[in-house]
Amino acid sequence: MSSGESSLDTGIPHPARVYDYWLAGKDNFAADRQTGDQIVATQPSVLPAVRANRAFLRRAVKFLAREAGIRQFLDIGTGLPTNENTHQIAQGVAPESRVVYVDNDPIVLVHARRLLEGSAEGATTYIEADARDPEGILREAGAFNEQRVVARFVPRTRPEILRYFEGLELVEPGLVPLPEWRGMGKATEWIPAYGG
Repeated sequence: MSSGESSLDTGIPHPARVYDYWLAGKDNFAADRQTGDQIVATQPSVLPAVRANRAFLRRAVKFLAREAGIRQFLDIGTGLPTNENTHQIAQGVAPESRVVYVDNDPIVLVHARRLLEGSAEGATTYIEADARDPEGILREAGAFNEQRVVARFVPRTRPEILRYFEGLELVEPGLVPLPEWRGMGKATEWIPAYGG
């Protein structure tokens, strides 16, 4: 039994499980649902933001796999596996796609080991690493010949987020609020997240 499994306390809410609840996932417990409902009651914009984040992920990965021909993906800050993960979207377009998931949360890693299975043609794996250590992440994901970055749900200002894209070419429409990136048009309500 891993340390993540042995310390699992379903009576204490966990951020990744609360997020899973908001996405209508199945890997959450009563404490997570109660906390999720309390957060939504005081911050109603959280559900539209979560939905916009997932919709952005779908659009971005489909664009990269279908239109840009990308076959290697690095998903940093994975969260709990739920419906329409990066590998499911990418391999749904191009079964040979390879996906590396990155997270540093022991509970997320326990679920990842159990649930993240890719297509027979592609590859899906995960690494335990911190988003604040990009050099370490790239070193561990080094089996991939090139990296493509999809930045999503980074809680910072637009100028700070642009730094993540230094040295990369942004595709249209660039760095914009999540609902405005390739598909949803202008947001009807403010979503506190950008994507590029």
